[in-house]
Amino acid sequence: MKVSRSRSRPAEMGIPFFVTRDFSRAILHRLIIIYPSAVPQPLAAGQIEELTAAHRSGGSVLAVKSLPQLGALFGFSAVVPSRQRYQVNFSAGLDPALRYLNRPEELQVPLGDFPSTAKSSGRTVTAGGDGRGPRSL
Repeated sequence: MKVSRSRSRPAEMGIPFFVTRDFSRAILHRLIIIYPSAVPQPLAAGQIEELTAAHRSGGSVLAVKSLPQLGALFGFSAVVPSRQRYQVNFSAGLDPALRYLNRPEELQVPLGDFPSTAKSSGRTVTAGGDGRGPRSL
């Protein structure tokens, strides 16, 4: 099924949204999506603390290609770019959301075909993460 470009826009699908590069306005919302091109410079330590507080008080934070400086918030300690990753492997027992993945083929998601795989960034998970924190794509 092909979705026309005009129907894929959030506003035309009835999804309310607000786009801003002003952190003080974004932090007021329950869902904060951080996209690399919208964050032209590193976030200040105080802004990271505000994002963490927003999440802890029930808000949602989603980051596309999360910035290394957000590692503590998202539960990772290192980012390593590579063109040698060809699949994502999930461990069903680590995250309650993955409990329904009970077949081997569901636990492995291909990223592309060798050798045309695009660069990906691997993250080292911080010990003690509960799998319920903000998500990074």
